[in-house]
Amino acid sequence: MQQLQEQLDRLKSSKFSVSDRAYENLNPEEKSQYHLVSKILDENLLDYYFQPIVSAVDGSVYAYEALMRSRTESKVPPLNIIKYAAMQDRLSDVERATFLNVLEFIDGHLSAFGDAMVFINSIPGVGLGEARLSELDTPLASHADKVVIELTEEAELKDSELDNLKNYFDKLGINIAVDDYGTGYSNVSNLLRYMPDFVKIDRSLLSDINEYTQKQHFVREIIDFCHDNGIKALAEGVETDEELHTVIKLGADLIQGYYTAKPSASVVRQIDEKCRARIKQFHQERIDGNSKRVHVAGKTNRISLSTLAKDGCTDIIIGSDDMVYKDISIIGTPQMKTDIHLLIQPEYRGTITLEDVYFTNVKNRPGIDIGENASVSLALVGFNTLYRCGIQVPDSSKLVIEGEGSLLIDLDAAESYAIGNDFKSHNGEIVFNQDGLIRVKSRGKSSICIGSGMGGIIRINRGEYNFDVDTESSVCIGSVFGMVDINITTCRIDGEFASSVGTFIGSMENDASISITKSSVSLYDHGETLAAIGTLRGAMAYLKTRFISLTLNVMADASTALGALNGRSDLDISDTHLKVDASGKNALVFGGYSEDSNIVLANSDISVKIRTTLEKETFAREENIKINNSRTRIIVNGQEVEHTVNNDF
Repeated sequence: MQQLQEQLDRLKSSKFSVSDRAYENLNPEEKSQYHLVSKILDENLLDYYFQPIVSAVDGSVYAYEALMRSRTESKVPPLNIIKYAAMQDRLSDVERATFLNVLEFIDGHLSAFGDAMVFINSIPGVGLGEARLSELDTPLASHADKVVIELTEEAELKDSELDNLKNYFDKLGINIAVDDYGTGYSNVSNLLRYMPDFVKIDRSLLSDINEYTQKQHFVREIIDFCHDNGIKALAEGVETDEELHTVIKLGADLIQGYYTAKPSASVVRQIDEKCRARIKQFHQERIDGNSKRVHVAGKTNRISLSTLAKDGCTDIIIGSDDMVYKDISIIGTPQMKTDIHLLIQPEYRGTITLEDVYFTNVKNRPGIDIGENASVSLALVGFNTLYRCGIQVPDSSKLVIEGEGSLLIDLDAAESYAIGNDFKSHNGEIVFNQDGLIRVKSRGKSSICIGSGMGGIIRINRGEYNFDVDTESSVCIGSVFGMVDINITTCRIDGEFASSVGTFIGSMENDASISITKSSVSLYDHGETLAAIGTLRGAMAYLKTRFISLTLNVMADASTALGALNGRSDLDISDTHLKVDASGKNALVFGGYSEDSNIVLANSDISVKIRTTLEKETFAREENIKINNSRTRIIVNGQEVEHTVNNDF
């Protein structure tokens, strides 16, 4: 009886307070809801909506909070369900139903939740009793890696009660969160008693936080305390862009609120792309330590870069919902360096003209950052420069480069890419339709000039390209780890490629399919282990050439000029002027160290010089070579070994 009385006293001191004459004081509408709540609890007419909790780093969904809803024609707000359940002394029924219903929903939708966790609300002052707790043991334990129990701070618990509660969840391996921190009994000493895995900072502290320095100081102290004690800080109830910006700047780990995503009956796997882009942008600002000044384009169709630079602008954003003009021209001054870069919002469709533009950014950040699901045409006019930064093209987006101007991309970082994506990602479709020069200079440890780590679509339809690479490992056009399918036509490509390990055109680690027509390719390539055009470690390389001039100078200990160094090579060379000078301990010209090399040389002029310690049978097997209507000259270590005209093998 004493324990029951203490529990009742706690409830009376909480926001679920029950007075002796509470029911009599209700109006008719409230009494109707009172009885409807009784029906809801009797028949378990409770549903749950799920609101995403997202990462403050990249906007990915980290977890969901299960929010109670009534499954009745006349809807009862969740707080009223709690209120009238308390009046009926049935909060334990709400608690039990919440646990069982949400756990059952998780069981039926495991694939929808993926790796995300689920926060379940609990009132710590409400005892379920040993019998009901044992009923929850098995379903809770089966989802221990997915469930977070969210405790309100409204009711004070004795130390012994809190210890029992924590021990129960610890025994099951379940994380806990403290809700509404910053209200009620919340203080540092009480937080130390709970020592949760997550702290949800109350909306009252975050409302208009961008306007109140006192709130910012208080919230920063909460976040710092959380981080010092291994607790994740969750900003709850974020409703504006300004609030989002501020809480990320203050160091919040997780974000929840109507601005990022509203509660939904279905499980939303990803929040709005534009909101994700803003989260990434704000997080990068925090990492960089910069104070950003942003120009949102679209009110006019022309932007003066020099004017923005004078105003201290750091970012140009293109693609906001209220754009009047979709196609934008950015006008710079030749060789006038700015500390400005371009952010293109997700789902943007349009043409951006760059005229004598000079963009920069922090190392390892793109100078032109294209959002998800965008389709962008960059029209080049004059002489444009991206200094220490490139163009990021995510997997879901498309970039078309056109115009008669030129573009210089100058990279100097341990790991970099010029046009495409980073080493862990796929690039979207990249199409080159320009008539001017694209030049890439790269210094550092690892670099990708055009392409990405995991591969993607690359179409070079015309233009002139110059590559100057000096790195430990590099790919000029293609992929590091992914398969590639590259089409090159009507262009001129020149390169000086100094890399210990690398591929000029193709893939380093995977299969490569390459077609080159009506083009000129000239390469000076030296290093340790190289595949000039093909693949270094992939299982297959297919190369088709038509009406091209191909001049390759390759110097490396282990190398092939054309094909797969360690796999199958299918080479179809027709109407081609091919000149190869290869040297090195284990240097090859056609194919690789495998016997599976099929080579067709037709209607071509072939001149090969090779200096190697390999026996000629290792790199040229007659039964795999077909020469038709071609003039060939092959010199191995200074000795001519083949000179054939109009002959088939």
